[in-house]
Amino acid sequence: MGLVKAVATLLPMCTHKICAYRVWKNFQKKHGEIGLRNLYWAAAEARNVVKFSQAMQRMKDVNKEAYDWLAQLDPRQWSHHAMDPRIRSKLMELIYFRKSTTDRWTKELTPRVQLKIKKLLECGRYVEVRRCWEYEFEVVYKIDVVQV
Repeated sequence: MGLVKAVATLLPMCTHKICAYRVWKNFQKKHGEIGLRNLYWAAAEARNVVKFSQAMQRMKDVNKEAYDWLAQLDPRQWSHHAMDPRIRSKLMELIYFRKSTTDRWTKELTPRVQLKIKKLLECGRYVEVRRCWEYEFEVVYKIDVVQV
């Protein structure tokens, strides 16, 4: 956890989060996975203190050593329930903005993907695909194409 201490020292006003997946991978190396995977993720994804405490208590009942290892980490860095309210607010605004943007789409694909497909279809007019084996194809480019 040297990076955590460095960030706290050099950037005291910043919030430092640790990827919950990385915490899980370190946790898994140390304590294995038997019966702990769902308990860990219940604690990491808990949205309030009560759910977090319940998940941690269940982990303590199953494996005290795993609980102790996880309890020594600051929950503000890896669990949703302890997220900085400013960050939570910004994320909620971002999610709402993206949802309101997608609600205006008239097709199932994003506008960017639709544009890529349109360009590929235009390029595809100048190629011929020939089957040469069951799962093999040959692509022949029509060089002598004249656009009118």
